[in-house]
Amino acid sequence: MKYTPSRDIKGEYGVDVRYGIMSGMDPNRAIIALLQMRSDKLVSRDYVRREIPMDLNVTQEEQRVDIEEMRDSLRVAVAQYAQAIPAMAAQGQNPEEIVKRIAGVIQGRQKGLSLESTVEKVFMPEPVPPVAPTAPGMEQQIPAAGAATAPASQQPPQEQAGQAPAAGQRPDIAQLLASIGGAA
Repeated sequence: MKYTPSRDIKGEYGVDVRYGIMSGMDPNRAIIALLQMRSDKLVSRDYVRREIPMDLNVTQEEQRVDIEEMRDSLRVAVAQYAQAIPAMAAQGQNPEEIVKRIAGVIQGRQKGLSLESTVEKVFMPEPVPPVAPTAPGMEQQIPAAGAATAPASQQPPQEQAGQAPAAGQRPDIAQLLASIGGAA
């Protein structure tokens, strides 16, 4: 081997010496020993990362592992969201929104978007339309707690008993029970 000290050494005369548990072990045995100590919870993950016998940016790898675990959790959450479909169908509800959202996640991934940005976009709540300002003296009346509701003759037509709720509204409990018994 030929070398030029002024070029190859350049005044670097330091030596890297390591003491401790892994000293004297070849890299393969050192990794196995570290993993065994970690599995028995004798040492922390950080210790294993710092002592592993290869160059490793410990902070960067920890961030990558955290991101992978969060993405896995997000993936599982979306899959578990689909499990609500049978319960909704059994209750007579429309699972269309769940199906659309899961399909949106799949389509976003097919386009190459990251899982987190796709889920954020698909599950973003719909913006609430602004409430129109009322004319002076025409303030909206809010019933006090415990106050009786208006009689059926003063309620909007879709809320009167015996009628189906308007599109997008949920039926009340009386309507659900009436539909189970066959009476409408």
